Amino acid sequence: MSTLFIGNATRQNYDCRYRELESNVIRMQQIRPGSQKRLTGDLNQPQIDHIISQLAKYGLVAEDRIDQSREFHGICYSVDRPIAAVRLQYLMDANMRQLIKLGEEIRRVNAVALATNVNNTMTAAEQPPVETVEVTVQQENQDPGNDVPQLSEGHLISRAPAPRPVSGRGKRAA
Repeated sequence: MSTLFIGNATRQNYDCRYRELESNVIRMQQIRPGSQKRLTGDLNQPQIDHIISQLAKYGLVAEDRIDQSREFHGICYSVDRPIAAVRLQYLMDANMRQLIKLGEEIRRVNAVALATNVNNTMTAAEQPPVETVEVTVQQENQDPGNDVPQLSEGHLISRAPAPRPVSGRGKRAA
């Protein structure tokens, strides 16, 4: 018989829900941020494989693959031994970097979409398009317990100049 440890590398409680192999019963164990839990019961390899396959859909990664992934993985696992605290912390830090990059990309894409919407509205109103749109995002800390770095970011979206009309003359014949 074996044991299965599940680690939570997110900053919120994780309700680890899974179905047992032999029955259709749903089991649940809550795992606090940055911690791990041994799933209850002695498990055999088919049971462990069944649980891992269920949780893989939600970003489960093996402890020995934590440093090989460039994606967000909120949960990790280890069979027969607890997850090393340093590996769990590494995954939490990597997840934070991924979330920051994703946030930057989302804000950039939204700034471009906003500029496009402004110019579509101007065109519909038969007004000249706006040459540049500046979008600024400012996050202010309202919660003294918040340890997330504050944010101030700006995007300047410039419209590509309209192509110049081609003169009515063609090339000179040789």
